[in-house]
Amino acid sequence: IGALALVRKAFHDAIYKGGLQVLQGGDDAKMVVPELVSFLSSMQEVLHVAFLGDCNLAIALKEAFEGFLNSAAPNQAAKLLARYMDILLRGDGPAAAQPSQPSQLSQLSQEDLQFSPPLRVNEGNKDIEVHIKQALQIFRYLAAKDAFEAFFKKDLARRLLLQRSACREMEHYASTLLREECGAAYTAGIEGMFQDMEISKVLAEVFDSSAEAKDILEDLGVDGVDFQVSVLTTGRWPSPPPSPEIQLPRPLQRLATCFASFYVQQHRGRSLRWCPAWGQCLLRANVPGRKELVVSHFQA
Repeated sequence: IGALALVRKAFHDAIYKGGLQVLQGGDDAKMVVPELVSFLSSMQEVLHVAFLGDCNLAIALKEAFEGFLNSAAPNQAAKLLARYMDILLRGDGPAAAQPSQPSQLSQLSQEDLQFSPPLRVNEGNKDIEVHIKQALQIFRYLAAKDAFEAFFKKDLARRLLLQRSACREMEHYASTLLREECGAAYTAGIEGMFQDMEISKVLAEVFDSSAEAKDILEDLGVDGVDFQVSVLTTGRWPSPPPSPEIQLPRPLQRLATCFASFYVQQHRGRSLRWCPAWGQCLLRANVPGRKELVVSHFQA
């Protein structure tokens, strides 16, 4: 009786200390983020079972998570969380992301905190949804949400342009959850990136059916030439890394020049700037045996 303030402080300090220990336990997002999710689940269970969901202790839990997540190295939590989301959305997630060891909570009497549910490891979209939802529970406590957005968009650009997304539906699902959490303005750039990719598909179909492109491909007489261009709107995408100009082989240079002329005719007043650092090539080689090599433009 009359000791609520002491209990509140002890609960806050225990969460802060344990959470900081997990966060500083390494830089492997596949291990740290699931451990944070498990730790949050345990503390929420303690709150509801031991303290019957007391409002003062719920506030203490919120303040403790916000405290240790935002007191670590600059943007560390935001970077780890964005990296974990990238792992999930590339399809490397549920099985690979399950921690192989229990969270390091020895100083918090881990034996007394048996509330952590095991992560599911099946390979379905439903399981990916579960892991995305769990990760965004941690996102709620981040102060550096702008930093998370920057990291997330950089990884998203790689997934979209290099075709590394495991499922486009899950990409939209993650964007929808972020919009529900932070509002439409927060995800406007992310959704704009999806729009650019859809528009680029339509534009590529029109270009491939144009007489100019067909004439060039017929003149080349090369079987299997596949020329794909993604048109990205400046301001929606992360700034491309600086890179020197690249000298394309003559057949590809003809197609690039033809596409630039085609695009300017379709969209008056616009201009194109090529970003070779974001491109890739699929090379077929006999080394011996027929092999396919995915390389950057500079490697090609």
